[in-house]
Amino acid sequence: MNLHKNDWLRLLAARPHPGHPAEPGLRLATLRRARGLLSTRLRDGGLLYGTPLLPAELAPGQPPRERLFLAVHAGLLRLGHELADALGRPAVRRDADLAAAFLAYAGEPEAAQRLADAERPNPAAVAKAFAKAAAVLAERLERLTADPVYGVPLHNGLNYVDAWTFGRIALAFFASGAVNADTNARRLADGSRHKAALVEALVELVWAAGPPSLPVRRALSRQMGGLGLPRAATRALRAALDRPGTPQGLAEKVRRREHRRFVLAQAVLASLVDGRRSPAEQRYLDELARAFGFEPNALKALEVELAAFYAEHREFVDTFTASEAGLELADEVVDELSRKVEQNLAKVMVELRQTGELAELLGKAARGAALGPEEKARLRQSLLDLAKAVPSLAILAAPGGLLLLAALTKVLPFNILPSAWDEPEARKRSAR
Repeated sequence: MNLHKNDWLRLLAARPHPGHPAEPGLRLATLRRARGLLSTRLRDGGLLYGTPLLPAELAPGQPPRERLFLAVHAGLLRLGHELADALGRPAVRRDADLAAAFLAYAGEPEAAQRLADAERPNPAAVAKAFAKAAAVLAERLERLTADPVYGVPLHNGLNYVDAWTFGRIALAFFASGAVNADTNARRLADGSRHKAALVEALVELVWAAGPPSLPVRRALSRQMGGLGLPRAATRALRAALDRPGTPQGLAEKVRRREHRRFVLAQAVLASLVDGRRSPAEQRYLDELARAFGFEPNALKALEVELAAFYAEHREFVDTFTASEAGLELADEVVDELSRKVEQNLAKVMVELRQTGELAELLGKAARGAALGPEEKARLRQSLLDLAKAVPSLAILAAPGGLLLLAALTKVLPFNILPSAWDEPEARKRSAR
């Protein structure tokens, strides 16, 4: 798809979509429940991490940055379809609805409302609407995919904020069939504030190791100027290059827990973007987590979830370095867990002997065998029981923790499992 032509968004929208109409009695009746669906889809589609799922057949020969850009907007279209299905929008108006949602997201609420008012919008009008939105969105290609050498890794965070903003705009439109210009402007302004908060956190992370050099500050200043933020926000961010804020001050600006979690996750990935995390960066992350109201175990749980995501989902697009940071994080988490197991070996062995099912499920995971949903639930509960004896191992029961179990059992310098669970043959012999 040629991003220099304004038909790329229409062509993306024309790709087949399976559709998931809500079943009778299960249709989302309120925006609150629909927001839950939005959060789920952002996570499942990779947009929560800014690394969206890219269908193999989409733009296979295009440069990586263009593939990322197209993957983001293909993800937004899938999100729009699912939200429209869930809120009961008629399928016959789907193209017009999606075009209107993208117009509102591109800052053209009046044009979006005109399309929404059309009882039977003709294909030419819909194509024109897609083209108008595509022209505005294509201007964002550089800021969404270009990280300077000395800058901070922003593309993942920007992609998430934009996806969240689009989702909120689409939800409101699909629920009411109307686009309120003032409300739309507030939602776009909310997105700008969250982008500014992300940049502020990453600048504070840069400062954690000491004042950045002049070339780094200049690169960061240029990066800030290209984000399309309001002038006042850009001036405040540039001022932070000389006098950075504090995690406590950032917590005053980022109120919602889900957004705090997002900023913290991006800071975690940014701390590993060069392949290592310094003690100063770790201290900043700990302080940011405390300011945001997260317990130490919650920060570790977030790290496990991030590590598991990047280890498991190789089909998600990440043009730059976040996936490498995620894999580095996985190694770091496994190393720390192995130390905790060694330090608490006696307690772990007592629990394993008392809970035969835990040992059996751990042995199965260690051999790389897939666990069914019920087995995963039992294993997670058993790990929570283990955490009562060794609280630092509660992290294994966090989302993504099970994925790291096999790696953990393989890197320990000893076998924490009874020999009967080492191999299937040994289990057979013990049963005779």
